[in-house]
Amino acid sequence: MVLTAMALAAALTQGPLAAPTNTSRLGADDPVLEVTIDSVAQEVVLRAGPFHIAAATMVPRGQMRSHSHDAHALTPIMRIDWPVEGWLRGFSLRLREADGTELPSAIIHHFVALNYERRQLVYPVIERLFAVGQETSDVLLPPIVGVPLDYGQSLGFYAMWSNTLGRDLSAYIELRVPYLSTTQEPQFEVLPLYLDVNNVIGGESSFDLHSGVNERAFEFEFETAGRIMMVGGHMHDYGEWVRLEDVETGEVLIEVKGELDDKGKTHGVERKIIGFGDDALHVEPGHRYRVVARYDYPESETLKDGAMAHMMGIFVPDDLSDFPELDRSADLYNLDFTNLPTGELHVDGAIGRHSRH
Repeated sequence: MVLTAMALAAALTQGPLAAPTNTSRLGADDPVLEVTIDSVAQEVVLRAGPFHIAAATMVPRGQMRSHSHDAHALTPIMRIDWPVEGWLRGFSLRLREADGTELPSAIIHHFVALNYERRQLVYPVIERLFAVGQETSDVLLPPIVGVPLDYGQSLGFYAMWSNTLGRDLSAYIELRVPYLSTTQEPQFEVLPLYLDVNNVIGGESSFDLHSGVNERAFEFEFETAGRIMMVGGHMHDYGEWVRLEDVETGEVLIEVKGELDDKGKTHGVERKIIGFGDDALHVEPGHRYRVVARYDYPESETLKDGAMAHMMGIFVPDDLSDFPELDRSADLYNLDFTNLPTGELHVDGAIGRHSRH
């Protein structure tokens, strides 16, 4: 969950979100959302587009950021009702031009999947089912593992673009979500784990990089007991590692390393299987934990908003019925909800305002 993937604005008191300009009628070049079920491959397939993405305006390295904000356009949220009864077990994201030519993953900063009907484990906000970054490869969980979703459950998806290809683009999204049917009940029902070293609900999860070693950490408690089975992460260039630590003992519980080339460019983040059943890492409520990341930035000038660091994984609650409910009256929930991207794209092609769910 890049987690993330995730642009949130700054204030709880923000006024109503403005309706997009194309709410009344779709034109030939407006994005359309389609959802189909491939029952042979057992995949829910979401296709959407075209999304028109302007080329980035490049600025000198170290002067604010490696590319300007105008390249970071957000799509409206693509809203669907989950169309099968069963368990989610992964994702695969592809970006294409109108003629089918595949576009590089580098044009997308992150892609986020939302579950409006369940909260996150650590943060009392809308669950991020998964998040895809530039370095994220496809995920397919083993068939003994699945994320429970009910038929008709309300989900949303959105992307943040980062078009550094030097030309304007018209892009199409294809998301494939493998699932297990009701006749394939997994051994472990799991939930997504998302930890952010700079979590500021209503703010930015990115932070500045200064010359030399940079560390950022966030302390928290788990809301319920359970086991962490698998982990991965999301980092930007120069990111060395993300760790989960026990605050009370100082022990490093989990570490995933950034996969860097000799210039410090990130090509991925390590993934680890911690274990299944009793071999997994058990965590308890009422105990202090810390997620911490390290960057080693070689330049002399500060890189504004140059870093992010998330740890994502899968979590098996000891008792799923003990998982905390999503409180839609809470201030943090409303802060999170009202600062999601403007507009919603539905299967019928209509784009409209946010509606409170």
